[in-house]
Amino acid sequence: MARIKPLPQDHSPELKEAFAAYDKSLGFVPNSMLILQRKPRIVKAMAQLTGDFRVSPLYSEAERVALDFAIAAASQPNGVTEEMFAEMGKHWSETQIVEIAAVVAVFGFLNRWNDTMGTPLEEEPIEVGEKYLAPRGWSVGKHAS
Repeated sequence: MARIKPLPQDHSPELKEAFAAYDKSLGFVPNSMLILQRKPRIVKAMAQLTGDFRVSPLYSEAERVALDFAIAAASQPNGVTEEMFAEMGKHWSETQIVEIAAVVAVFGFLNRWNDTMGTPLEEEPIEVGEKYLAPRGWSVGKHAS
């Protein structure tokens, strides 16, 4: 059960555009964003980070390298290698690499946030989890609606 309930999507009209970005990229608005709408600036900032680099022709090689870096940085244990850092340096400045790592940390925050709050999972992530993760022991647990 959610410890803080998601607010209705129409609760904050100023977030209509941000929620549309989530709906376009994910097909739904995550409950974590419906909880976070109590802090609209966070929702707006996070909405700017949506998109699927693996299927979108809109991403450059530099962006794909950065996203591979981000995935490795978010892995447990951290999977960033010296080779990845070298590849990042071909496309990004040190300041930009720091910013990319900071974004990864924000998503780490969201994972902890959702676990702490018991944020209910939406139908789509539950379906993916049941299809791919349940055979390995995953269950929706406290994140059931």
